[in-house]
Amino acid sequence: IIGPLTKMNMKELLRFTRMTGDLVKAMLHCGKPIIAAVDGVCAGAGAIIAMASDLRVATPAAKTAFLFN
Repeated sequence: IIGPLTKMNMKELLRFTRMTGDLVKAMLHCGKPIIAAVDGVCAGAGAIIAMASDLRVATPAAKTAFLFN
């Protein structure tokens, strides 16, 4: 997903960021447990989605990276 993000203009990036935030809000208000399965690299928005889950199950190959400080 990072590749397409590098080609987006500011309006598209803002829309993507808002969509990600809306997804996390929906997850928090879901009312059911959300389980994330992580295998390989989980970075950026994917890391946010995994962290917003109630339970994360990861393989030994899983790595989490945040692209901001």
